[in-house]
Amino acid sequence: MSSESAEPVERPVRTDLPAERPAPGAETVDLAIRGMHCGSCVALLEEVLVEEKGVSSADVKLDPGTARVSFDPSTVTADRLCALVADQGYEASVIASAAGS
Repeated sequence: MSSESAEPVERPVRTDLPAERPAPGAETVDLAIRGMHCGSCVALLEEVLVEEKGVSSADVKLDPGTARVSFDPSTVTADRLCALVADQGYEASVIASAAGS
């Protein structure tokens, strides 16, 4: 064995992969969220939302104060997602909702 340490191999980032899509039958909802002030608020809400059974993804944006959540409507509702946000001390309301493909 050699006593030399191996240089870490840097792998290129793949940019040709398709964007993540909701699972078949999933619904996507956009929420307006009031009361977020920093990145910690964003991280907390993303964690709370994705831990809910039936939620496949949550993308929370500090500015403009929104969240896009993909979920299984047979397991969880948009009202429940708003309640999860409210339980953390923020205000949430549905902006738009669309069925996935």
